[in-house]
Amino acid sequence: MFEVIDIDGIRCLNEETNQSCKKIFRSFQDRNVLSPHVLTHPEGEPELLLVVPFKEEVKVRAITLYAGNVGRPEKIGLWSNKENFDFSLVEEEDPINTLVLNGWTPCNGIEALTQ
Repeated sequence: MFEVIDIDGIRCLNEETNQSCKKIFRSFQDRNVLSPHVLTHPEGEPELLLVVPFKEEVKVRAITLYAGNVGRPEKIGLWSNKENFDFSLVEEEDPINTLVLNGWTPCNGIEALTQ
């Protein structure tokens, strides 16, 4: 699925380091390769709002995440096909799917099924 992600179009509305959101995605083959790239939020803002556009219509069946023991997400909301995605939309509209992340493997990764 990495091939159909529009990397240039990825944005994060409250990332600590500008454009770092574009560096965290990798191909399925490289999913277990440790990366120095991380996505963090500014102090005092516990949520990240990440927009990931695709080049064509896709059906996301799973998401693999890697995080350390500190600052890893507990819950991820998924919205689909939103043009003006911002914090007001998140407050007004429920996600189409919510992933509750509670099981982490020893390598600090989890694969969350979206169905």
